[in-house]
Amino acid sequence: MMSGRNSLTCEERREEVSNELKPSPVAVHEAGHIVAAHLIGVRFNHAHILPRGLSDGEVYVEREKDVTSARRLIDVMLAGGEAVRIYTQRETESHTMDLIRAIHLFEYYIDNETETFISYTERRVAVVGDLLRRNWHAVLSVARLLDTQKTICRHQAVAAIVAANNVEGARCGEAFGRASVP
Repeated sequence: MMSGRNSLTCEERREEVSNELKPSPVAVHEAGHIVAAHLIGVRFNHAHILPRGLSDGEVYVEREKDVTSARRLIDVMLAGGEAVRIYTQRETESHTMDLIRAIHLFEYYIDNETETFISYTERRVAVVGDLLRRNWHAVLSVARLLDTQKTICRHQAVAAIVAANNVEGARCGEAFGRASVP
């Protein structure tokens, strides 16, 4: 009688390998922030998924300076929760701290009588979600890197995004092809 990996059927082994490649929701959350920041033009320094108090991960981004940079930063904040929602195909509470920070930015820089935070974020989540879906291969690539290394610098994240785009582009015949999204 055989034991261990040798006793697995091909289908069982394929499923086991597939599960090993699936990134954690925390890594997907932070990868959503990273990919959005890179594509929107918000500079970030590094990211980690080590437990630190109230959150399981964090991306260190540049500070907002004006309304335009605050709007971009809010989009980046929304990207983490939206990435997890896309990945798990259900609503999650993974973005509570991000929403609190986004509310503060909105109130300080954007708050006006014509638009509420809720209407603003509903509109922006749709845009951010589309951006993430079009670059899902990059989100997964960065998430896997975070899962293996726990802390990555901006250069490592950008290299993972570029590599994922090159692979997907070669597969699809275009520079930024659509990756399959769960």
